[in-house]
Amino acid sequence: MQAEDRDGLVGWIVDLRQNGGGNMWPMLAGIGPVLGDGTAGSFVFPEGMTTPYLAPGATLTWSYSGGAACFGGQPYLSVTVPYTLRAPAPRVAVLQDGGTGSAGEAIAISFVGRSNARSFGAATYGVSSANWGFSLSDGGVLQLLVALDRDRNGTTYGGSIAPDEPAAGPAEAVAAAVAWLTTR
Repeated sequence: MQAEDRDGLVGWIVDLRQNGGGNMWPMLAGIGPVLGDGTAGSFVFPEGMTTPYLAPGATLTWSYSGGAACFGGQPYLSVTVPYTLRAPAPRVAVLQDGGTGSAGEAIAISFVGRSNARSFGAATYGVSSANWGFSLSDGGVLQLLVALDRDRNGTTYGGSIAPDEPAAGPAEAVAAAVAWLTTR
């Protein structure tokens, strides 16, 4: 990121196509300088779900702050050397497609409602939700879907996320993103 950041940069393209998920925290910490500091989304847990960490119907936010991906307002994972962009709050074009799932969708949701951000491509896979590990008596862990993703505007997902600008294919998505970035 630092090698590409320069004066006069018109914006950034965040390519989440075929990002099937995994662990969202390293992704959030890594893309944080482009996303910017502050709350980016939240997990909405159902009424009646209780754990030692949650009240029934709780909502826990995810955010970025100075090199750290934060969960519930607390640093969860940090980059070794935080970076600050030369120009804060740049224009950001997010590319997504049917291969963008789970943690990839959480990162896409992180840009929904952010000023100067727009998404291009196709609807995501449709698993915009959070898993929680439950320890079993034999030492195993059972991962269950326990929460839905919510953007900073309060829209709750759980299924596919439509792009701001649908595109007929990958090349068209890139062309539309570049056109939007370079048009003031």
